[in-house]
Amino acid sequence: KLLTKMKTIDAQKKLMHESLEAKRKTMPAWFPSAVWNDVEAKVEGVDLVEVALPVYQKYVSQEQGDAVLLLLQGPTGEQIAQRKLDRALSAIHSGARGSAADEQAMVAGAAGGDLAVWTKRIRELTPEQQKRISPLFQGLIKVWKQIDDEQDVLYIKKTNEVFRAVIKL
Repeated sequence: KLLTKMKTIDAQKKLMHESLEAKRKTMPAWFPSAVWNDVEAKVEGVDLVEVALPVYQKYVSQEQGDAVLLLLQGPTGEQIAQRKLDRALSAIHSGARGSAADEQAMVAGAAGGDLAVWTKRIRELTPEQQKRISPLFQGLIKVWKQIDDEQDVLYIKKTNEVFRAVIKL
């Protein structure tokens, strides 16, 4: 639920598809289209939650996950998630990877007025909710770089494994 609400799955699916399209353009003309279609189907069929979940389980507590879900509820929370997704994809398209892409997205968000949206969402929460989630987010800030970097490596590793396995068939 967390990965879906944060739009992590949407982002990875989009990036996977783009990566496949780029790789397809580098394949020799004689490469069998039936094999390529199998590659696409299997790579795009990778269970992204299965790949990312161990990273999140390693660094994010249930309570922290619930705090993120709370923050991303409602129209303002959806707006936060969408802005974060758009900015992260833009950073990745510019060549950044993992936590570097996240840092670049945060800088773009600060310049693009995202703080006002975050502030609006925080103000939509009750004082009790604000007090409860604040230390949870402080803990997440400390580990987010590791999450981004490990997740990025695992996605690349998994898609390359699937690609190689199909080519060997």
